[in-house]
Amino acid sequence: MKSNKWQFSMPISDAMHIHFDNFSKNYPTIAGCSDKIEMHRTYFEDKMKGEFWYWHGVMLDNIGITNAPKDISILDVGSQLGFIPHFLKEYGFTNVECTNSSVEANDSLNELELVWKEMELSPLDLHILPEKEFTLHKKYDIILCTQTNVLWNTERLITFHWGQVKKENYVVDKNDESHTFFVPYNTDELIFFINNIKKYLNEGGIAVIQPFPFPYYIEGFEKELELLKTYQVKGRPDEHNKEKDYFVITK
Repeated sequence: MKSNKWQFSMPISDAMHIHFDNFSKNYPTIAGCSDKIEMHRTYFEDKMKGEFWYWHGVMLDNIGITNAPKDISILDVGSQLGFIPHFLKEYGFTNVECTNSSVEANDSLNELELVWKEMELSPLDLHILPEKEFTLHKKYDIILCTQTNVLWNTERLITFHWGQVKKENYVVDKNDESHTFFVPYNTDELIFFINNIKKYLNEGGIAVIQPFPFPYYIEGFEKELELLKTYQVKGRPDEHNKEKDYFVITK
């Protein structure tokens, strides 16, 4: 991290809650995007509520970002709609970048681009695959990868639904209920990803990784959980919120 004198202010978790509770009032043009999008509308509207961001605030508090120098370099991986980088900029951080995958966005890319334009964001196009080297254009003090599906290996996942075999991880059943299927990264894939991220951390930097839902407490993932325990920190979710767990990578 840079050695600038740190400035004390409101805990970022509190600021985050206030920011999103008042989002529609303070950013009416951005909030108005809800009327212009369809695929992401429900998710977009859910994110304009302070309660949605509770665990994000906890994670940011735990890494001490509240009083960090405002010019530290931050990268938000998989920003999707872009609410996190937008908030960080409004909070006062001046060196914030973000990424999103055009492959993952697929047919909804035009909706995301509409929102990004209003938020004044230009995400870098980054698509991460298991055990495939990915590159970033510089190193960062903080890398955030929260509530993410980045650590899903969907390369060999297929579904058999209504008599059809497809390479999909999302289906809607006859009762109009949605179901998502995924294969969590195994130990080799996790190690590869962790080492790859480390290459893009400045000395003393930290990456916060929250695979969501956190799958490694399920029977059959004991080796993966044992590996990640060495990267976990205090202040994590309690027994009733294990699906929101996360781990950190430091350099």
